[in-house]
Amino acid sequence: MRTFAQANGSGSAHFTVNVPALACGQQVQVVDGATCDVSNVVELTDDEDGDGFDHLVDCDDTDPDVHPGAPEICDGVANDCNLPGASEDGLVTWFDADGSKADLSADFASGAPGAVSVLDLGSFGTGSGRVAVCPGTYHVALEGIGLAGARDLQIEGV
Repeated sequence: MRTFAQANGSGSAHFTVNVPALACGQQVQVVDGATCDVSNVVELTDDEDGDGFDHLVDCDDTDPDVHPGAPEICDGVANDCNLPGASEDGLVTWFDADGSKADLSADFASGAPGAVSVLDLGSFGTGSGRVAVCPGTYHVALEGIGLAGARDLQIEGV
């Protein structure tokens, strides 16, 4: 999506169009039916992934999960565009086969000596996927991790 403004003698109008609409000649059709001459149009922002952050501040404008202030997950990507104080240390993230993600850090770290942390992966998307454990994650023993339901879990970490 791109946001534009047109200034003319009667004031200005703001409108948003999809990028392909710009290739359709020298006119841009505005939602209210008015037509604006492209030569009078000034581009205000360019937000390719639609996450609300334009290409000037978004460090990856092709991924809506990556922008300033995005929650960090254990995926090797600076989801928050490396804001000060952000780190993947201690994070545990579920990556479901359907593409969804969930932060399991609190569930994973809730284990106490001799206790079992139960990860209910069935409540996340398809319940089929992988768990990523980032450096700095603490759990008493990996054998202390249990699963709700009939599932297999392979935990890999560094």
